Amino acid sequence: MNFRTSALLIAIFVAPPAIMAINITSFRGSSPRKLRPINPENGQWNENIFEKEIACTLYLKEILLEPEIPSGDPLQDLENARTVTSWSCEVDDEEINGNAYGIQNNKRKNFKRFLDLTGVDEMYLDEHADSGNSILKVKGANMKFKELEITEEATFVIEDIPEERRRLAPSLGALKTKVIRVSGNNGAAPPTATAAQLKDDIFDDASCLKSQFAACSHGALTIIEGPIEEVTIATDPGGPAEFTKDWMEGNATALVAKGEYDLVLFCQPQTTGGWIAYAYINYWSSFYNNDWCQYVSVQLHEVGHNMNLAHAGEARSEYEDWTSMMGSGTNLDDEYMCFNSVNYYQLGWFPGQVADVAASTHMGSHAFVLNGVESAGLSGASNGKKIAVRVKNVNLEDTNLCCIDTQFYTDWRIRDIYLGYNFDSGTGINRDTAEYRNHVTVHQKDSNDPSAYSQSWLLAALQEGQEYTFPNFDGLGGGHTLHIKFSDQVNEDAFVEIYVTGITLTPNPTSPPSTNFPTSPPPTLPPPTSPPTKAPTPLPTRAPTPLPTRAPTPLPTRAPTRAPTPSPTPLRTTIFGNQNFEVGFGSVFISGGSNCARVLYSNRNCIRLRNNSGQASSMYTNARSVSGQKTLRLEFDYYSTATFLVEWRVPNGSWVIAGTVGVANTGFVRARVNFDSWVSRGRPGSIHLRIRSNTTNGVTYVDNVIFYGFK
Repeated sequence: MNFRTSALLIAIFVAPPAIMAINITSFRGSSPRKLRPINPENGQWNENIFEKEIACTLYLKEILLEPEIPSGDPLQDLENARTVTSWSCEVDDEEINGNAYGIQNNKRKNFKRFLDLTGVDEMYLDEHADSGNSILKVKGANMKFKELEITEEATFVIEDIPEERRRLAPSLGALKTKVIRVSGNNGAAPPTATAAQLKDDIFDDASCLKSQFAACSHGALTIIEGPIEEVTIATDPGGPAEFTKDWMEGNATALVAKGEYDLVLFCQPQTTGGWIAYAYINYWSSFYNNDWCQYVSVQLHEVGHNMNLAHAGEARSEYEDWTSMMGSGTNLDDEYMCFNSVNYYQLGWFPGQVADVAASTHMGSHAFVLNGVESAGLSGASNGKKIAVRVKNVNLEDTNLCCIDTQFYTDWRIRDIYLGYNFDSGTGINRDTAEYRNHVTVHQKDSNDPSAYSQSWLLAALQEGQEYTFPNFDGLGGGHTLHIKFSDQVNEDAFVEIYVTGITLTPNPTSPPSTNFPTSPPPTLPPPTSPPTKAPTPLPTRAPTPLPTRAPTPLPTRAPTRAPTPSPTPLRTTIFGNQNFEVGFGSVFISGGSNCARVLYSNRNCIRLRNNSGQASSMYTNARSVSGQKTLRLEFDYYSTATFLVEWRVPNGSWVIAGTVGVANTGFVRARVNFDSWVSRGRPGSIHLRIRSNTTNGVTYVDNVIFYGFK
């Protein structure tokens, strides 16, 4: 996983498999157990078996934890972080205080509002529960220290929660927002940021929770500033799990009546180590460890979870989509970035600027003009421009079928596709997007339900003139290929064409079907007085003209009256040009040692790297200036029998992996390696590059190397 510090990744919740609101019943055992006597006071928490039915709302919770043995390097610790996932059940205060469950009065204080749910398979809950929209009804459950255990003898059912009882954070309108700064009463240090600093970082800053949500939604979602409340709790907060239950249960003066606020952010002190931030999905609360409460990318990410947004990933990393706040984040005080097309479609901020296309073998050709978030809503609602286009596979019958995993890749078919335009003017609300500026983005979502809490994946980012293809997109095995082409760019507009090839139409018959014309007249009718003067003209004998083999011509109405203005970004700089190794190691690279050599292979003069002998299996450069660049990319042709590494380092520093390149042993292919780890380490202005074989007996051939920077 790659992270970036200026730039530290904040990605907390892992999307469960396609969660849908359904009404499914599951019972275990024939009857609940009898009520057991409460254990005597012995310093331990008491257990209760509840014969009465308990009803509670299910919420998904996932916390990012530091490694068991922290290194002291925040970036390294994040790269080795651990994730804890669990389901919790929220019980109504009224039912606890009203003693609906028959709890002894002197034990009622031990019954926590939020209970960790145990004794039921988590995968079952992932499949059958919808966080914030499902209710668990159980008899015979065992309540012990802050958890609700579904015993073997218990019976339970999961149902849809009535809409009027749901406590979801809306994604539209004005959201009244409160911030609680938490301290313990044991002398522990409070959060580093003062109440005044938190007010500035959350409500007043140029880029903060309030300003960036308003900007990214073009006013469809606004944050209404509430007070910064100082709360001292009765015990040491002790981490997210303890804090959630102890504070919300035992400190009534600090508990916010949910009718008064739509969102509540809890900023906890620095003594509660080992975690970064978390939120309950489809709920009103989010929690931040110390100074993580101050960073806008963390705020939008966690509140995004409150609004039912899941993580945004790329390749096999669930957080690596750097075009969305639901992917990576940074520890920058001010950051200007928004969301991806999957998020926009789900949030409903631009109802006039989303579109659906039914992808099928008879879909024909469709053309759209896409706008990025910076220009969305300004004129698009009236002139047909879109911020998100959903390409739905109408041939799909099994909506739970997803993707096909192989050893080296995931074959992303079947799922719906989302198109967007990651436009960046260089000065607007999306100017800190970390990758694929002014590219058309192609995403998929793990669920075909556009409103579901479900992981999104960045599949491709297209430059002008490029197209992306989905062979056998419909899963029917008929050779049908879906094409998505970024055909043209004019100022802030991206022109996109969508069409299908590989369709064979059944030709019309060469003569009328025999069943349409009887060979003899019916016996009850006399023959005609005279035969027809001639037989009917036969139908055409040739098939219709086949579909074109290339993309349709662009829409004629979009041609500008003058030459298109070049896109202002990305401003690509060639740091060093094509190294084709026709002479030695070119003008840039240096041999690392005995396992690096210039050879003739497959009619190419190229560099051969082999084995796993460190520097000796590499070629490297002297220090190159990359000052002022926002992102870096190394491109090259290669043939390799094993994976190998592209690395970088600052002068006199240690080598850092920029990317691992996969096997390509059927011919030379083109590789593009983005230097995300360089971004995450603050974009140092001078670096060395290295390409290194790191597999015993592996052989790699490299040619035509180019190094780019993007501003």
